[in-house]
Amino acid sequence: MTKINLGAWDFNQYGMGGGKKAPGTKRYGQADFEKLKSMGATDAQLSLLAGVANQKRIGIGQWVNNKLPAANPWPYAKYGNWDMGMKDINMAQAQGKSTGDIRGYIQHAMDNDIDVGSKAQDWFNNHPAATPAATPATTPATTPAATPAATPAATPATTPATTPATTPATTPLPIPGTQTGQANVGAGYNALGIRSATGGTANTGGTGKTFGRNAKRRATMPTQSQITAGTFKNMTW
Repeated sequence: MTKINLGAWDFNQYGMGGGKKAPGTKRYGQADFEKLKSMGATDAQLSLLAGVANQKRIGIGQWVNNKLPAANPWPYAKYGNWDMGMKDINMAQAQGKSTGDIRGYIQHAMDNDIDVGSKAQDWFNNHPAATPAATPATTPATTPAATPAATPAATPATTPATTPATTPATTPLPIPGTQTGQANVGAGYNALGIRSATGGTANTGGTGKTFGRNAKRRATMPTQSQITAGTFKNMTW
């Protein structure tokens, strides 16, 4: 980078033919632009010379307008001399620019070979950049402890219903000695009891004739010898 006194630039000095411009053609033209580039001018210096031309009411050729780099962040040639001085700082403050903004304008001039006045340099040194506020430490969110799954209540064992044992029906035993006639008994029965197949009158039915007034007839019942001889053998039961 090269220090160039842009405020003292002679817009008549360089013409396209290699010599000076013709009378009445003073402007910031292609010959000036190319000369600055050959001298090592920065884009900021090329843009600043356009500002100088505007302040001196010198025209800028169309070719230069098409080639000019982006404008500088601050119009250094507009206030005071053609550099960054106290008039620039005061005007920036009047426009509400912050200390950080003004420091940026000065830093840009220093980085691109644009002159910075001594008082502007002192101001820069006495107004350090603001220290950014410390970012508070972020406390990580606490993950709540997992709630253990509830153990389901034990289901009580079901006692199967007990089916009561079936009581077998009891058939009442017949009461002996109740047969009283042929109508109430089956074949082979009569009021005198069960007859034998041989016509015997042995009475086993328990009627009144056996145990009542005619009990004496029991004498006619078969004797032990008859039983022994098999009298009852052929009886119908």
